[in-house]
Amino acid sequence: MSKQALSRSTYVGTVRRAVFLRAHPDRFRRHGDDARRRKQETLLKELGARISESDFSDYTTYRKSQTPFRKGPSRYISFALERRDGSILEDKIDINDSVEGILHGLANSLKKAGAVPPKPPPADEPVFNQGRSIFSMPQFDAIDHRFDLNTAKGRNLMAFVDEIDRVEVERRRASRLDAVALASVARQMYSFQAIDGIRLGWSSENFARLLSSVVTLYEEHSEKFNVTSFYPLRLVFTPDEDREPVDLYGGTIYLHPADTQLQWLSVLQEVTESTLLELEHNREMANQRTALLQNALGVKVVKGYSCSSRDYHIFLAKMADSLSETLDSSHDESTALQVESLRVVIESPIASRRARLTDEGYIRGNSSISESDLRKAIARLALGAQDRMKQENEYKEQCKEMTRQIQYSLGLQRVFRNGVVSRKEFLISLGRLLEQSSTLGNSLSGFSLGIGTSGAFAHLGDDGSLIVPYDWR
Repeated sequence: MSKQALSRSTYVGTVRRAVFLRAHPDRFRRHGDDARRRKQETLLKELGARISESDFSDYTTYRKSQTPFRKGPSRYISFALERRDGSILEDKIDINDSVEGILHGLANSLKKAGAVPPKPPPADEPVFNQGRSIFSMPQFDAIDHRFDLNTAKGRNLMAFVDEIDRVEVERRRASRLDAVALASVARQMYSFQAIDGIRLGWSSENFARLLSSVVTLYEEHSEKFNVTSFYPLRLVFTPDEDREPVDLYGGTIYLHPADTQLQWLSVLQEVTESTLLELEHNREMANQRTALLQNALGVKVVKGYSCSSRDYHIFLAKMADSLSETLDSSHDESTALQVESLRVVIESPIASRRARLTDEGYIRGNSSISESDLRKAIARLALGAQDRMKQENEYKEQCKEMTRQIQYSLGLQRVFRNGVVSRKEFLISLGRLLEQSSTLGNSLSGFSLGIGTSGAFAHLGDDGSLIVPYDWR
């Protein structure tokens, strides 16, 4: 079977997401047509209800439908998709058509709108090499009972599946799509490279309201901006009040979610053509210094999450100055050649006091480390890092293969790691899911499943995903 072929569940989810984002009512705000927006709302509601029918669930698991959808007379719903150039494509879909007919019609609409629809899944259920994924995976030692304080029901997968409220799942999915659609609208208006609100920890519903205020700010005050495009700056919402609002090292504008639109406007007005040129210069210098450092040490150097952009630029400048002084000095080039596939992650001095090796095979250092100490750390940790990276890559390939098997057998749209979960723990959970596939049947069909850390209870994610601990009961 081709590795590029999607499972039916993934194909349904991908087509649905692509159509929903291009047909979302907020994409048509700038056209000023309220009637069209109401028509688009009808499409999303009708299409969401249709995809929730049992025949879609049976389709994703390759099962013959026990309660087939009773096709009535053709009932066409007109809708529009926005092309990349802003023009509108008018089309219609028979909402009473079969699963294959609806998916084929939606894929054709995407193609006519200029999008590249995913390749349809194979007609027959694929056969996997079971031995590769199951017999070579790590063994599950035991369930951690430290968290069974009163009851283990919170980690009971079957009990959780039986109590799933599908209406709430659809509501959360719709809220997430609303937030993504509004983020796309705002990004196009301002020409931001990206918009990020993960640091807030808000629900998609509340974040969509926040993004709606950002869109309104542009509609009412865009003529007061000092630039016509904010590219390549990113917009990040954060409650941290100690950050500089415009970071010309990382290329980020930070807005506080509790501020008013006028306070946001004052921050956006700080961006001028000269600040964009300064950002471009900083990035060019960072790229040159990174290339110099990586060529000298033979490793890939990246900024960690806890290291600020300014501190990382200072670190690169310090390393470049040190290398320029010792460039003509003799040093062992063979070590660099041996560790050229390794990755060094630079964190803040508080997060990483000394160089150490992570479980994934990365070498973690801090921004205050000297060149000589960094060289010593690489030489000391290189062999261990290579061994861990090799093991991690094996787990990664096994996880990919087993994830595909589970998506086909259980009809899951997506299976992913949620939070700080190692690939070994993820693989263990995948193996147990595959063993229980006959018991689970199609109860998980159409859902996305996140594997979380031990000790967490099974719960519904903000985007409608099912989140369970890796050591579920």
